[in-house]
Amino acid sequence: MLRPLAQLIIRLMGWRVVGEKPPPPRSVILGAPHTSNFDGVLLILAAIILRTHLRWLVKDSLYNTPLRPILKLSGAVPIDRSGGQNVVEQAAQILRSSEDIHLALAPEGTRKRTDGWKSGFYYIALRAKAPIYFGFVDYKLRECGIGGYMEPTGDIEADMQVIKSFYETKTPKFPENYGEIKLAPRRSQQPQPERQPE
Repeated sequence: MLRPLAQLIIRLMGWRVVGEKPPPPRSVILGAPHTSNFDGVLLILAAIILRTHLRWLVKDSLYNTPLRPILKLSGAVPIDRSGGQNVVEQAAQILRSSEDIHLALAPEGTRKRTDGWKSGFYYIALRAKAPIYFGFVDYKLRECGIGGYMEPTGDIEADMQVIKSFYETKTPKFPENYGEIKLAPRRSQQPQPERQPE
């Protein structure tokens, strides 16, 4: 039922879905560029058309509410994000322990312009020994879907160049909110404000 409806919606909007469903058992699917809420809608429609049931991470505190049935149906996976918990390892364990799971992650982490992509998606895939698929939206060509994949090698700088070469050709809805495709500086690497003399 959902697939014909998704195909109709995409066709009426004048968009085209490209790509194929990632094979089991597991993968990380990136969602980029991410400058609008509508990006997520397009990727969900593309996933339905490609017969890919996306999973996504949600705080366990939100999961344990009356919203749980809706979240579960939508593919949400609860994760403990309280202090001291290793979110990357939790997500990797979810991938490792599943027979057929495709975890969608937005590496920019926000619709606003950023200093770079968060590295969590990469280390989740690396620890779970899962390929990284390139989910995308392109407002210039009016295309969305999955445009390719890579196996993380452990050399994150080199692998980011492969990812960048793919995504730098994609046009976001709001280009002014699309930052450079690179790794965001770690908090410890960010410049600290100078201390004022007392």
